[in-house]
Amino acid sequence: MFPLALTLIASFSFYEVPNNQFVVEKRTELKYIRNMFIILFFISTLFFLFKSVSFNFSWKWIKFNSTSFFAIFYLYCICFFIKNFVSLAVLKDELDDEIRKLKNRERNQHEKANLESIS
Repeated sequence: MFPLALTLIASFSFYEVPNNQFVVEKRTELKYIRNMFIILFFISTLFFLFKSVSFNFSWKWIKFNSTSFFAIFYLYCICFFIKNFVSLAVLKDELDDEIRKLKNRERNQHEKANLESIS
């Protein structure tokens, strides 16, 4: 899932989006998501490689071990990857739809202007 998500982020093109504020805002969000993907992937890879390291933590009635911590972290990473992967796909679809609407609107205005010039 990680390579797919990074491919989605890298394939975003705002070339045809006229709203500069929107582009800057979305690029900032994409950079944050990209950096978080990379950081979480790096950390989860380290945890996977060093999963044989085990430690226990106990304080009063709270008992915690490294296996539980790793499992919780992996669940968080999976949820983060899935949520943002879906969000990226939805954003790409929304951008494509808006660009198509804008192009159709421009084409319709151009056709209307041509019809008016003929009559």
